[in-house]
Amino acid sequence: MCIRDRVSTFKRQPYRKQHITAAAVCLFITLVGFMCAVVSFVTLPKCRYGDKDCYFQVKVCAYSDIKKAPPTLSTQLQGGAFFKEASKEPSSAPDVCMMVPKIRSIEGSSESGAEQLAVPILAVAFSVVSPVVALVGTLLGRWWISALETLKICLAASMLFLVIGARTVQKLTFDCRWWHNDLHDHSQKCHDGMALYAAAAVLLFVAQLGTVGTVVHYLEHQRNMMDQRPMYNDL
Repeated sequence: MCIRDRVSTFKRQPYRKQHITAAAVCLFITLVGFMCAVVSFVTLPKCRYGDKDCYFQVKVCAYSDIKKAPPTLSTQLQGGAFFKEASKEPSSAPDVCMMVPKIRSIEGSSESGAEQLAVPILAVAFSVVSPVVALVGTLLGRWWISALETLKICLAASMLFLVIGARTVQKLTFDCRWWHNDLHDHSQKCHDGMALYAAAAVLLFVAQLGTVGTVVHYLEHQRNMMDQRPMYNDL
């Protein structure tokens, strides 16, 4: 098809400009989220497998007899009133203590390795592909209808990967965010990395939802146009 035919086809489709604009906005939001994710992956602390800097130890104590534990407050509802549960015996210091290893940095093949971040990285990369295909598909028109139909499945999968990726980053950085910075000195890096990835996941998720809406509306509009075409009978 020549350029003149493409221009005339574009003018005959009143919603085409809105679809292209919506896809472009979703792609812009995706790029912002992608940049946040890249900075997050760089910020998160990493170490080589087996290195002593990968872990830190904390002292965890407990009672061998729960009756010796100090009184604790509970908010149990009984007969419409709250009451306090407390041990009748005097409390004493914990009698069982042990050193427990906690995650200080994310282990990898090198100090910059990110093998354990494979799922979050895949989620981000997969989320970038969908808006690009959506924008190209709306620009090229009906020649990419099949690709846009398949894209709806990819969008659902990418949103699922974003949730799993966020859960992975949260698990890998929980210890260095929960325990005091004096024990591992990585609190700021872990908090910043987790916050950046969370922001990236939210932006990418919003962009995916917008892309889904754009693609679905565009495909329905294309089907309506095809249904309105005059049918000719050569008999």
